[in-house]
Amino acid sequence: MGKSLKDQLLSLGVTDKKNARRLLHQKKIEINEKEKSQIKYGGDPLIRESMEESLEKKKLAKQKHDRFLDQQRLAKRSAASQLAEVRDLVNHHALSRGALGERVDYRFPYGKKVRFFPVAPELKDKLGKGLLGLIELDGEIRIIPLAILDRCAERLGGSSIFIYKPKVENSEDGYPPIPEDLDW
Repeated sequence: MGKSLKDQLLSLGVTDKKNARRLLHQKKIEINEKEKSQIKYGGDPLIRESMEESLEKKKLAKQKHDRFLDQQRLAKRSAASQLAEVRDLVNHHALSRGALGERVDYRFPYGKKVRFFPVAPELKDKLGKGLLGLIELDGEIRIIPLAILDRCAERLGGSSIFIYKPKVENSEDGYPPIPEDLDW
């Protein structure tokens, strides 16, 4: 009678006793699991297939949910990085409001209200001419050049951060436009 495969591999030196025992143990576990699944499903192949299908559907649903969560995390990270870039730009290019005693009120629309913002007279003129703009970050309104304000607005996209760009109508004589409903 011939030797078993295990004995033949041991005699050739391809494997050792410990590895052979481990492989034999794994084979017994696989056989036991197969027998348990046949007992569990009653050996009926239709029940086994439907259970496998439902497990596959659950697995696909979980993968889809995981992808959705990953996309949300990436969106939050990108929004946070864009906000950090805007903060750096604003901190680097923000202008001082001027000396405290020399400040005059600059009025601008803030939502449905008109807000007063004290600035130096030369900054008020630049804000009125549309050379500078206002941005609110972390509860503080800062004055920055219009080019930087445009870059910040680009990075923020549809974010809920307040950005004010003055609308300026150019006239040839340097005077502000006359309202149409003005009575003389």
